[in-house]
Amino acid sequence: MSHHMECVIATLRLDTVEFMSDLLRLYRRHGFEVAEKGLPKHGRDSFMRVFMRKNI
Repeated sequence: MSHHMECVIATLRLDTVEFMSDLLRLYRRHGFEVAEKGLPKHGRDSFMRVFMRKNI
């Protein structure tokens, strides 16, 4: 008999504008960490974004 175990790691991702420091603090308190910073990929504005992630 063969036992097969699979490990799945799910990741939540979000982004917010860099100047929303209150949201950044909230997300960090809930376990999110900064993955990167940069301009949004959609190109419709020039506000720097903070891209965050949390493994669940």
